[in-house]
Amino acid sequence: MGRWRAVVLAGSCAVACGCAGATGKPDGTAIVELFPATIDGDVTITQGGVAGSGSKIDVADDLGLENKLPAAFGLRLDDGPLRLGLEWLPFRFAGEETLTEDVVFRGATFAAGDEVESALTFVTWSALLEGAVIENDTFELRAGGGAYWWKFDLELDDQTTGVSESRGFSRLLPAATASTRVAFGAGFALRARGAFATLDEGRRIVDGGANVEYQFPEKRIHATLGYRWIRYWLNEDTNTGMLDLRGPSLGLTVEL
Repeated sequence: MGRWRAVVLAGSCAVACGCAGATGKPDGTAIVELFPATIDGDVTITQGGVAGSGSKIDVADDLGLENKLPAAFGLRLDDGPLRLGLEWLPFRFAGEETLTEDVVFRGATFAAGDEVESALTFVTWSALLEGAVIENDTFELRAGGGAYWWKFDLELDDQTTGVSESRGFSRLLPAATASTRVAFGAGFALRARGAFATLDEGRRIVDGGANVEYQFPEKRIHATLGYRWIRYWLNEDTNTGMLDLRGPSLGLTVEL
């Protein structure tokens, strides 16, 4: 409860003091990142919950999915001790593989030896509101909450037989979040963040990452280099799976 009490106190201070940037408005930061995340894990997609209408599919080994849109976009708004963060991850993956064993996807059998093209759209949005637990020129610690929304849409096309199937679903999850920043001087700083979103054991997200940040002499522009890992637990009716997206990130932030 101590963390949430700190957030509430931070929010009360913002309301009472009217804290904001020099213009009297929240300070904004736009974020663009190159995030060539690899994807691995497995999914099982059935046809209306019918037994045997879906087999476990390894998205890397069976489908050969590769990242075709390695980008992330974000916005931070700081108003005194409060921070609002928004992020959009428009992931697009595609692959073409010759199957080494039969795959059953939404009731359709894609046989071993068939050439299968696949496409996965896996869009994720996140929003968070964090308060400053500790904040000074060299160290910052924030905690808060928010939500993650993702949309999964997988399509398989059998180039040998012409069979095509697709399935999509989405989910909104509440989240707890935390972030920190440590300044080292000479324009360099280390940032780290983490989030845990869940409804139950089968529907969760863990999102964590860290990066080194460099502030250019112009002050408003920062470059970042880091690493990020996101794990999704999927459990929608009889459709199940677990997917990992991980990789380095190279970003640019601009103070608005």
